[in-house]
Formats: sequence, structure tokens, C-alpha cells
Amino acid sequence: MPAIERASPADPANHPVFVAFRPAAGGTRVALRDGMIQDLKFALRTLFRSPGFTTTAALTLALGIGVTTLMFSVVNAVLLRPLPYPRPEQLMLVFSVNTSAPEANSIRASALDFEDFRSRARSFDAMAGHVGTGFTFTGQGNPELVIGQMVTPDFFKVLGVAPALGRAFAPDEFAPGRETVTVLSYRLWKRRFGGDPAIVGSTVTINSKPYFVAGVMPARFDYPGPRYELYTPLASPRTPELPPINRNSHYLQVIGRVKPGVTPEQAQAEIVTVARALAAQYPESNSNLSARATPLQDYVVRDVKTPLWVLLGAVGLVVLIACANVTNLLLARASARQREVAIRQALGAARWRLVRQFLVETSVLYAIGAAGALALASWGMSALVTLGPEDIPRLADTSLDGRVLAATVGLSLVTAILFGLAPALQGAAADPAESLRSGGRGVSTGRARQRFRVALVISEVALSVVLLIGAGLALHSLLRLTSVDPGFDADGQLTFSVVISPRRYPDAPAITAAVDRLVDRLASAPGVSQVGATTHLPLSGQNMENSFAVEGYTPANSNDVPVAGMRGITGAYFAALGARLKGGRVFTAADRAGSQPVAVVNEAFVRSYWPGQNALGKRLREGGGTEWRTVIGVIADVKHTGPADPARPEVSLPYPQVDPDVLSTWFRGQYFVVRGNIGMQGLVSVARSEVAAIDPDMSLNQMQSMADLASDAVSQPRFRTVLLGTFAALAVTLATIGVFGVLSFFVTQRTREIGIRVALGATRADIMRMILGRGLALAGVGLAIGLLAAIPLTRSMEALLFEVKPLDLPTIVSVITGLAAIAVLASYVPARRALRIEPMTALNLE
Repeated sequence: MPAIERASPADPANHPVFVAFRPAAGGTRVALRDGMIQDLKFALRTLFRSPGFTTTAALTLALGIGVTTLMFSVVNAVLLRPLPYPRPEQLMLVFSVNTSAPEANSIRASALDFEDFRSRARSFDAMAGHVGTGFTFTGQGNPELVIGQMVTPDFFKVLGVAPALGRAFAPDEFAPGRETVTVLSYRLWKRRFGGDPAIVGSTVTINSKPYFVAGVMPARFDYPGPRYELYTPLASPRTPELPPINRNSHYLQVIGRVKPGVTPEQAQAEIVTVARALAAQYPESNSNLSARATPLQDYVVRDVKTPLWVLLGAVGLVVLIACANVTNLLLARASARQREVAIRQALGAARWRLVRQFLVETSVLYAIGAAGALALASWGMSALVTLGPEDIPRLADTSLDGRVLAATVGLSLVTAILFGLAPALQGAAADPAESLRSGGRGVSTGRARQRFRVALVISEVALSVVLLIGAGLALHSLLRLTSVDPGFDADGQLTFSVVISPRRYPDAPAITAAVDRLVDRLASAPGVSQVGATTHLPLSGQNMENSFAVEGYTPANSNDVPVAGMRGITGAYFAALGARLKGGRVFTAADRAGSQPVAVVNEAFVRSYWPGQNALGKRLREGGGTEWRTVIGVIADVKHTGPADPARPEVSLPYPQVDPDVLSTWFRGQYFVVRGNIGMQGLVSVARSEVAAIDPDMSLNQMQSMADLASDAVSQPRFRTVLLGTFAALAVTLATIGVFGVLSFFVTQRTREIGIRVALGATRADIMRMILGRGLALAGVGLAIGLLAAIPLTRSMEALLFEVKPLDLPTIVSVITGLAAIAVLASYVPARRALRIEPMTALNLE
């Protein structure tokens, strides 16, 4: 090895950049501090002198870390952050369980069962019940429907939250006639009353009655959900307009606070024991009932927990791809800086000192990327909250809090060390003699280093395959979901709701007359063709189930009781909805109170209770009822709970024949479907004018097209599909850049070899085949590894898919074909560059 002469004062090695790498004088601690400062300054100067490299690497890191930060902030807000109540881990929901249903459905508790749960369950400090209903504000501003909760005593005590203004309910305000008092939510107080503190202690008009405003809840209190905006006492014993007290009417949501030290398993075991005792004591009503206690936190996130963890895992793959891409850039940069490193070594810099310098440069680069990631996440957070489905709990609380910031910094630091170590070791391993002898023309890269770069690109492709298959499965599932026949034609109908005031319309005949009058006025308006009213809209998630006696049906188990959804409708409802009549007829004006009781059932009811039989003329009877109803029609299955849910048995009744107590208690919220040829805005104008003409105090609510209602039913699957697709597209883009970068580096390193091949007679096709073959080989290995990795990983998505298997062949074939095409495109540009190499020019490089 030739000797290396000491640099002269005119030599570039005396430049301050290189002098900075000579051993520092002084104590160890001072030397270390000064050395780190020198490393930092030099890293900044080096990165700023290469704006193209720095911008590309920082942007790649910002995208990878940014989407991870964004997704983690959502997971933090929805899944990890405690509920805004004192000791939220002690809060549990208590349900009755219908053991005769195939799915052992959780249902709400009856009033009497709630009283027994509260008095017998010793694991709980306190229990409360609540039921949602609508309240119409009038007298100040426009009429407005507000969804609220009627609550039992101890409701606020169980939750551990007191009003921010005023007081909660006094014990005597739960007596009949004293329950006209309310506590407002913070949102309602700000929206309708402008945040005026004087509203506390005053009187407002609700449901045509004066209500005393006792208090206002804190801003963060929104139990049981943000749509509920006021609270009133649930009187006991009940008045005629309130839900009844018996064991057959299940309407109370029960929430309890367990005693300190009681585990959820212990509370569940005790509540099941109480339910068994009630079944033995009251066999007529409770023989098919058990009970279930569920932590409130688990229940709140039950529908979004798995999807959010899947999405967080997906962005974890994206950040790995981004870091692998940046590592490849750093490796290429380290190869180009070997002469510079050789000079530092000649000046006495130790290898560990050079490794530290490269790690500092990488850390600075990752810090720039992290800053960009936080900016990207902050912007994306606003867009995500705005565009996200309303039914994702606490999505609006997403923010860059301390936990998210710590996670971002930690992720950046860990990835900087892990992915920066290989380039640092390579950069510090240059042979000084060979590097200086090359005269700055570049040094060939060792096979081990080349294999490492290739391994990084293969890993990028493999991770992209997993993401693409996940996104493809989600897309295929969404397409299947949106193609499900909902049982009606959503082609331009307007839907809206009104609440029938109990003060102005106190009983069932008054309610029926008001509904009929509004239907008639709407139907007679110009441009309106069909109008129908119902108690429950399709695809709204709303349903009311009842037990039935079914003539001619013998259950396999004597304890099995036929159960079906029950709703009241007007005669033209099915026509306005576009539902398909499969047999018989719909209701007419002749189906009134006092006439032969009739019903229309759906196909699922026929399949469940009269399989293979003609349902027309058969009879059924509501649980607790005395009159048999004759089936006069069979309607196609209409989806009520959601397009992915199987159709359940349903029974439709004419409004005048609905049980008067049920109608006046449960069916005061009425939904209308209006079909016409005057456009959506025209239908909205007609609805507003006709409702105001009938009752100026009747509020018009939840106006939307039936098409929008159907679209909202798949909002969560669509949301996660869009996110998965975005992450997969980002991953593929980064992987494509990685393939392109490796092949470009390959062409640069093999320039002389390619020139020799051309000089020896290699054709353009031979060169093109060599480059494209290498690119396809990289993609092929990555595809194979990715397909193997996708087998276990996609199974985590199985619960999120609709009629699609985790190893869906069309999806896998599409991913393979698409990535092969992308690999060809990524290889083509370097191949074209290789074709332009002149043999003489290439040979003169050495």
C-alpha cells in the first residue's frame, strides 16, 4: 500500500470542513460536547449543500412518519384516551340477553328487571337507567327537535359528573307531574341560547310544556353520545305518555359503577346470577333472558377497534417502506462520499468518529422529516375529522397531544438509529488508498453492500404487496356491500322526521289523524307522486322488535319465541319507498281501527316461520296482545340495520291498528318518504311549507335524500377503504422509487461493463433485457415474499370483509399484474439510460 503524504497548507484537507474531524483537545466530556456540536454543524452544512437529496429524503420521511402520526393520533383519541369521567374503568353497561335468538342478542332491560339488577347486584356501587327520545323546542327561535335522555335517579352520580352550571335533579323531581325540568348539554346551551348563563333557573317551552332549566353539563360530557343534548327525569310511577313499567317492555339502557377492586369478570358473573334468579322467579317474561355486563370503554369502541388497529398496522408498513427508501438513498450517498471519508481518515479520524458523524447527519435528516410529519399530520387531522364518519366515537377529539408528540419523536429517533446504522457503517468503511487512487471517479461497491440495497428494495416491494392486497380486499368488500339490494329503490326520495307533541296530540287517534293529514297534504302538492310515513326508516339502524305468536309454527325448542321487527306504516309507504310487493296487497283506508286486524310480513318472516308455505291468510298475534292479525301481503326484505346484516323477520302494521299505548309511547317520532319529479330542493320546499301549515310548532328534522341515507350506511367501510387505498398507493409509489433508484445505481456502477458488452457486440435488446430482467427479478422476489406475508396478516381483516375471503384470488391476481407492470415502468428509464452509453466513453472512466 503506498504511503499517504501529509497534506500541505494548500491541500483541500486543511479546509475547515475537514479540520473539524481532527481529534478534539481537552477533557473527554468537553471533547465529546465540542465534537457533537461540530458534527451537528457539519451535518447541517452537508445537507444544505445537497438540496435535492435532502428534500427528497425529508419529504419521504415526512410522508411515512406523517401518516403514522396521523393514524396514531386517531387511535389515541378513540381507543387509548380514557373516557371523560372519573375512574372510567369502573363504568359498565348492563344488558338483558335474549338467549332464544340465534346470536344471543343483547337487548335493553325492562324497568322491573332494572330495579332488580340495582337492588340485588352487590358488585355495583350504583346503577341508573336511561332511554332516548325526542324533545321539540318552541317559543324561542325556530322549532327544533332535540334528541335527549330521560334518566332515573343516580344517573349523574354513576357517571361522576356534575353540571358545570346550576344543579342536577332533585329527588322529588322524579315524581309524576314534577318531571318538567331539564339539564342542557353544553352544545345545546351554546347553540340555541348563545351560552347565556341566565338561562339556568329560567323556563323554556319543550313539547308544548314549560320546563325549568336546572343546569348545564360540562363541555366534554356527551354520554351516551354527542347526538343527545338534554336530560330530563324519568318519572316513576309512569304517566300515560311515558314508557310502561313491566317485564315485557325492554327500553332502559342500564349503566352502573362497580365497587373499587371488582373486576369486569366478577361483575359479569354476578349479573348473570341475578338474571337466572329472575328467570326462575318470573318464567313467563324472563325464561329466555340472561344478562351481560360490558365495560363502557369496550362498548363504545366495539365497532371501530379492529378497523383502527388494522389501519395503524398499515401505516406502520408505510413508514418501514419510507425508511428503507431513505436508507437506500443514504447508502448511495455514502458510496459517492468515499474519497471525502478517505481524506478524513488520513487526517486521523477514527472509524467510530466517522460512524457518529454519519449517524448525526441521519438524525438531523430524520428530525427535518419529523417536523414535516407533524405539519402534515396537523393538516391531515382537520381533513380526517371533517371527512370521517360521524359514528366513529370521539373522532372529533383527535389532536396532537403529548402522547402523540412523544410517539412521533420516539418513532423518528428509533428509525433514525435502526435505518441509519448501515449507511453509517458503510460510509466509515472506505479504503483510504483505493478511494484516493480513484481520483474522485467513484469506487465500486462491494457485493455485500449491493445485496443489502437489493434486500431493502425487495422488502419495500413485499410490504407494498401486503398493503395492496389489504386495500384490494377492502375495495372488493365495499363493492360487494354497495351492490347489496336494500329492498327498495333509492332514486330521489326525500326523507324527514317530525315529533308528534304529546301535549297537542295526547293519544293514538290524535297521532294517527296528524300523520294522515300531513300525508294527504304532501301527496296533493304539485310535483309529488307518492308519500308514505313509517316509524322506522330503512338503513337507519333503528328497529323495534316484539315477540309474536305465529299460527301453525312449532318451535324446535319450547322456550323459543318468534321475534320480529315491528313498525307502523301508512298505505302508500311501500310505493313511496320503492319496495317490492311479492304477494297480496298493501294497506288501504279500509284497514282502520275497529276493522279486521291485518299485517304485512317480509320474506324473512315467511322463511323463518312458514317455510315453503303461502303466508297470505295466515295469522299472527303480538306478544301481550289478544287479537289475531291476518297476513294480507308479503313484501321483499328491506334492510333496516345495515346492508351487511342479514334480513330479519319484520311485521308492518297499519297506523290505525297499532296498539294505542305503543303508538303514544314509542311511535311519536314519525318518518316520511316523499317521491316526486320536482328535484330535491323542490321536495324540501314542499315539506317545509306543508309541515308549517299543519302545525307551526312542529319541527322538521333529519332531511336527506334516500340515496344519502343509503350512502351513510356504508360510511365506515368506505372511510377505511379510502384510507387503506391511500396508504397502499403511497407504499407503491415509494417502492417504485426504490426499484428505480437501485436500478439507476446499478447502471451507474456497471457503466464500464455495459460499455464493454456493447463493444463486444451486445445489442440494444440484450442491454434492455439485462436491466429489465434485474428489475423484474427484484419485483418477483418481493411479490413472492409479500404474498407469503399477506396470508397471516390479511386474516386480521376477516371480520371487516363482506362476502370476500382473506385470500381472494381476483384481488391477488390484480395485485400481481399491477405490480409487475409498475416494475417494468420503474425499470424502463434506467434501461433507456443504459442504451445511451457509448463504449469509448465508458472505457475512459477507468
